[in-house]
Amino acid sequence: TQTLARFWAGRGQHEHPPLSDLLLHFWLPIGGSAPWFLRLPFVVFYLTGLLLLALSAQILAGTAAFTPVLYLGSLSPFAFHFARMTGWYSFCFFLVAAMTLCYLRYLEKSSWGRLAILIGIAGLLVYSNYYGWALISCLAFDICIRKRREAVKFIVCTFGVLVPAYMPIWTVFFEELSNGIQI
Repeated sequence: TQTLARFWAGRGQHEHPPLSDLLLHFWLPIGGSAPWFLRLPFVVFYLTGLLLLALSAQILAGTAAFTPVLYLGSLSPFAFHFARMTGWYSFCFFLVAAMTLCYLRYLEKSSWGRLAILIGIAGLLVYSNYYGWALISCLAFDICIRKRREAVKFIVCTFGVLVPAYMPIWTVFFEELSNGIQI
């Protein structure tokens, strides 16, 4: 309640929206304070995100791209950091990979169900990281280039759902923008 109260009031420093912190808060009673168990969800988020990213690469570049992406992601020096930190990084990596895969599948065959899943994941992302809005805007720009007929549906539905759903955090978002977001 303290974390949410800070956001509703719009006071204090908010490096990122509260969803990832709330997940960690609910994991603490389950995982306890053992460092290896505390990091478990972040390892799972990273590995799952890497798998989703490899599936996205497969859609973009064929089956030959799947395995190299897994290897590169596993051997990357950043993989260690993503999986060891109890912060928002792994969770947001997972959400970006999931949203990318959902977007590519939506481009393959646009349906209301696929769009709803994409918007749901996008909602989780913007409630986890301010930069989610930039990524969603990039997807909107991309769909305008690729599929003009689908662009209006995508943009109206995505922003039409997310902008009002983000209402509790807009004040904090604009406050962070005016102060400069810490990376």
